[in-house]
Amino acid sequence: MNNEVQANKQQVQAERAILLDSILARAAEQLGDLHDPVMQHYYRRFPEALAMFEEQGLGHRQKLEAEMIASVLYCIMTWIERPVEVAIVLGTTVPHHGVALHIPIACFAGFTDVVVEEIAATIPEGAHAEAALLAEIRDSLQRETADAASHYQLS
Repeated sequence: MNNEVQANKQQVQAERAILLDSILARAAEQLGDLHDPVMQHYYRRFPEALAMFEEQGLGHRQKLEAEMIASVLYCIMTWIERPVEVAIVLGTTVPHHGVALHIPIACFAGFTDVVVEEIAATIPEGAHAEAALLAEIRDSLQRETADAASHYQLS
């Protein structure tokens, strides 16, 4: 019975990975480079973040923006198959941004939200399984972010 349960779990995980690949492929096809839509959306929501990116980017703001987008995409793409790895990444990244760089947790978490929202906007109406999977991943990433922040009493 244990082997059957494990096989079923692996099958579900594989199906979820295929669904996520489909979501991301469509987003790439429709949006192309995520940089401009993500950053425009992010700076509308967090106008104060522009100054933070300018300061932390040390003259290379767009490079830092691209690295942040890539990091969020990595977490999204990795979550289904290796959630512990993503939890470790966020467990070190969140305190670094909050303690060393003085980035408010709302700005950090908001960046993840914006990337997910831009991807989610490409999901067709009625594709409930896709929308639910992406929302679940976003919620998981936000939960890990909040957990990491709570260990350092970041706000």
